[in-house]
Amino acid sequence: MSFKEEINKEIGELKSNIPDVEINAKLMLDSWVTPEDFAKINGTKDISVEKADKKIDETQIEDLTEQLIKAENVKRYMNLTEINSDVIQHFDNDTVKDLFPNEDIASKDNSDIMAMLHRLANEEKNANAQNMLGVCYISGMGVEISEETALRFFENAAEQNHPSAQRNLAIMLENQASTDKNRIIELYEKSAAQNDGYALNNLAACYLTGDGVKQNVKEAVKLFDKAVKVGDDYAMVNLADCYAVGNGVKRDDKKAYELYERAAKQKNQDGLINAAECLFIGKGTKQDLKKAMEYFKIAADMGNETAQKRLDEIQEKMTPKKHEEVSAENKDKAKKPSLDDSFGFFKTAADSKNNETTAKDGIEKSVEAPSKTISKGER
Repeated sequence: MSFKEEINKEIGELKSNIPDVEINAKLMLDSWVTPEDFAKINGTKDISVEKADKKIDETQIEDLTEQLIKAENVKRYMNLTEINSDVIQHFDNDTVKDLFPNEDIASKDNSDIMAMLHRLANEEKNANAQNMLGVCYISGMGVEISEETALRFFENAAEQNHPSAQRNLAIMLENQASTDKNRIIELYEKSAAQNDGYALNNLAACYLTGDGVKQNVKEAVKLFDKAVKVGDDYAMVNLADCYAVGNGVKRDDKKAYELYERAAKQKNQDGLINAAECLFIGKGTKQDLKKAMEYFKIAADMGNETAQKRLDEIQEKMTPKKHEEVSAENKDKAKKPSLDDSFGFFKTAADSKNNETTAKDGIEKSVEAPSKTISKGER
């Protein structure tokens, strides 16, 4: 197998697992490509590099660099790819059949379908086809990734009041750090008016933080609630956070847990972790250590580092210690303290007595909802 084939094998399908793509590609760069190799691309002459009996030529380096750029682009718009999963999942099924009722879609290959979509979008100005093509070009599904082309298709569909395209366009503009906040808010408002859950959640997040609009926590809660009613899992987490700390609503631990639980059932990672934390200490629900561990495990299996860290911490505390380990710990504790150590012990005891708290107070403090970035459709 040639080195180029080896690179292509390692990188694989970009959309399948972007974190792995980046890791594999960067490992290849670290292992095989030296600064001298990159200098070769930039015109440096008389450089001949060989590592592990494999020569790297300019074409191979350019190919790998191109793959990394593609991976970065896919990662950048992974949120758009994921929230449009319905479009992708039904690309060669119900959605396309609806657009072409008189065509035998089963007999068409992807290139035929893409050509049909382009004709429908460009010649007939069909908003659904335009939005679908926007998703294709931003995710690299069946075509090369092109932000410019995706933006054009989303804009064309948004002008026809297509709610998904309006929301997709707003998210694209935010990802590109657009300074046109008024346009972003306007797009979210138009899409939210048509009960798009993602738009409702993102607009609520804007009101909660004052991003592009005057901060209005009450309006944010109202919009989060609407998004929850249409099933948006990130709105469930965001509204739960409001109830957990009493932000814009009366604090209600039970309501917060119920919302985290609903999000967890939709495999929302924040929902899984927060529901697990509530179950672990019995906040807003009956304590259930087994279920808490199950939720942490699900989130960890999805690649969530926070969940994996909590699992490791809990399992370490629950792992029985061997006799020799306990003996070693006791031996360290048995060392005679110095005068300074003794003074420190007395001071700690005095401070503890003066600041004595109940176990319940300790629990309340430990489970305060964490401050985290508002989820705005990023999955």
